[in-house]
Amino acid sequence: MARWAAALLAIAIFAAACGTEGDPFGGADYTPSSGVSPFKKVDIDKKHELTQPFIMFPGYDKSAEYLEPEVIKSGKKLWMWFELARFDGSGELAESGIYLIWSYDGMIWNYANGGLPVLEPDLDWEEGHVGAPAVVEKDGTFYMWYCAAQGKLIGMATSADGIDWTKQPTPVLLPDQPWEEGHICSPAVVYHKGRFRMWYAGGRSVRAGQGFCGAKAIGYAESADGISWVKRDASGNSSANGGQTQPVLTASQSWEGDAVGYPSVKVEKNLDRWIYKMWYTGQTPGDLFFGDASIGFAGSTDGIRWEKAPDGMNPVLQELFAIHVPGLTEYLPYHESQPSVIRLGGYHYMWFVQLDAFSLMTVGRKGIGLATCPPLEEL
Repeated sequence: MARWAAALLAIAIFAAACGTEGDPFGGADYTPSSGVSPFKKVDIDKKHELTQPFIMFPGYDKSAEYLEPEVIKSGKKLWMWFELARFDGSGELAESGIYLIWSYDGMIWNYANGGLPVLEPDLDWEEGHVGAPAVVEKDGTFYMWYCAAQGKLIGMATSADGIDWTKQPTPVLLPDQPWEEGHICSPAVVYHKGRFRMWYAGGRSVRAGQGFCGAKAIGYAESADGISWVKRDASGNSSANGGQTQPVLTASQSWEGDAVGYPSVKVEKNLDRWIYKMWYTGQTPGDLFFGDASIGFAGSTDGIRWEKAPDGMNPVLQELFAIHVPGLTEYLPYHESQPSVIRLGGYHYMWFVQLDAFSLMTVGRKGIGLATCPPLEEL
């Protein structure tokens, strides 16, 4: 009986991943395959057919990398906070900050704050780096959690307008668990049932510094105020009073390679239960230097015990180079990663980071693209 219950629950979770509006399970025929369907990229700029477009907005800087978008709907607008980073000739971080843009349709964006960063690394413990914003709007206040010190710490700030932020003076989450190996990054946060709930990437992948965030697995923590956090895991362990926890999501499918990271989590009501939905990045093993990151899906009823979409359905966003040229195109991965997903009407919109395949032969850069599930047939 328990197995049948678990199977039915998994079907409900996957069917709710994305689908058409009006269907109580989120899919077209109540089956997993109709719910966990692939996301399709939206070709915003037809002039860049081979490389796929990046979101364009006034002041788009092709010398920078646009990373880790976070999108929420506030009022009639979509707001996107993202990390802008520049690297020196040796690949070391030279500049970083968090910027804000806004849009009515999710495709055409405009800078807020006059194109200036809304958060900069001005505290000693941030070590010259802030990025990977996670934002929640609650009771008229914006709460932001962000990565600092290049993956060592997570900080927190609040704002009345999403532009002017007041930081906590010290980090709110530290890498204090053995599995984290001194490395935490890429927070995703929701407020649900009276608590802030955070999923974050931690640990160290063998591909650290090769286009992946360097993390190996995804952990979980919760907080009443967004400042004091307790980490928990699926075995009931807690970090309270110095306890040790384990990650709640680890690499287990072939396409993930040795690492999962960059979680984006939303919670939605599905019939008589709440379902947590996670889109995350896995690193396909392949080319020695680059590999190819893709985006997968997992569902949960408590945010701690996760069920991934089956191997045949995951990843939900992956694109291979359209033309195969032996000795060349295997070194030109699209490398989709770092998703931010929200539901708008009958669609799930995903903003994600993609590598410019051709730029590997020049400077190499990443930009932000858009995909939807189900596909937008007409713009």
